[in-house]
Amino acid sequence: RPPRWMRAIATPFILLTGIPPVLMGVILLFFVAFRLKALPLGGSYSIGVIPNWSWAFALDMAKHQILPALALILGTVGGWVLSMRGMGVTIQGEDYVTFAEHKGLNDGRIFRDYYLRNALLPQVTGFALALGTVVPSAIVLEGVFALPGIGTTLNLAIRSNDFPVIYGIVLFTTIVVAALMMLMEFIYPLLDPRTSRR
Repeated sequence: RPPRWMRAIATPFILLTGIPPVLMGVILLFFVAFRLKALPLGGSYSIGVIPNWSWAFALDMAKHQILPALALILGTVGGWVLSMRGMGVTIQGEDYVTFAEHKGLNDGRIFRDYYLRNALLPQVTGFALALGTVVPSAIVLEGVFALPGIGTTLNLAIRSNDFPVIYGIVLFTTIVVAALMMLMEFIYPLLDPRTSRR
């Protein structure tokens, strides 16, 4: 059975699934950046900072990417948690889990070696496919956080009918997703030796 802490965080994450990334971005901006002033409101780096190769500039840029990344992640992680919970219910009834329980293995080892390992397999594939949906969300999110990026470039290209740029961005996204799916072919056997080719 999943540990108590995982069951405790499952419900809040599942509730976050219903919030679109754009609305999540606005919520994070208001509470974290505007009210708490814990992180920057927007932009790629702070005003007055000259781009350079120093660690201070890299840290400043990283601070500006935290809220956009959270806005994208929090909306999707709930679906993965729900999927893992569903997989866990299925796995609990399998013979090998029952056999492990009868062998006297503790709950932690059963969760790590049987539950988590098998429940992660669909999530690995889902993660690679989910990256293909990042661009549509990024188009609007980059506007919310005033970030110049591939989403903003695609938005400008669509408005100006710049078809070569549109084709290039779509092709780039397709190649990245295809490459990640190929990478999954090598990662899968590490997670589940049964999928290795003989």
